[in-house]
Amino acid sequence: MEDYLSELLGPPDREKENPAPVAAGNGVEFLASLENCLSQHTTNWDDLLGPSALDMPFDLSVFPDVHAKSVSVERLSIRQLAGKIRARQADAKSSLPLLKLGTFGASRTERGSLRHDGNLESVSGIEGDYDAGEVSPQEAAERLRRANIAALVYTTPSHAPDAPRWRVLCPLSKEISPGEREALCERVNGALGGILASESFTRSQTYYFGGVAGLAAPSVHLI
Repeated sequence: MEDYLSELLGPPDREKENPAPVAAGNGVEFLASLENCLSQHTTNWDDLLGPSALDMPFDLSVFPDVHAKSVSVERLSIRQLAGKIRARQADAKSSLPLLKLGTFGASRTERGSLRHDGNLESVSGIEGDYDAGEVSPQEAAERLRRANIAALVYTTPSHAPDAPRWRVLCPLSKEISPGEREALCERVNGALGGILASESFTRSQTYYFGGVAGLAAPSVHLI
């Protein structure tokens, strides 16, 4: 155990030169031995393990409406995005903004929209839509947890306990090109049991977020 921890943690702090006792007998003695062994090292566990994937910032594009004639880019973490989803509210779904985990360029369609596949420049995460009404957001969160995928699952305004409707957002550790998105979307879909709607694979697909006045607030699950 000591040899393994020494290799993992590096050399001990020589100011704490007391040797660790040999772990033997009952569990109390073993824990005391392990604690003493760890106390001889000055490793910062946050540096060793790294930050949570939920707190790593990424670029998020927000469109004010479906016409997508303007876009703003925000840099935030998936945990911060969860707060925005909970706080946002409008009188109707059509008045809610739409999000995309990625960035767009300045190329427009004939109608002036910035939201199209050819204008997507980078991808910072994978989004997916579920509207089949059978798998609950709680079950979706558990499937992602078992697959060790960091994600956010939030319900849509049309969600009901007996007819689940939700979306999943999975941040990436680094930005990728639009051409790489489909393979990762397939991975998320596989972890969920192959239940995502086909539009989840559309590169430039965007999604409403927030709640509608008079309806239940969105339920948000962080994995």
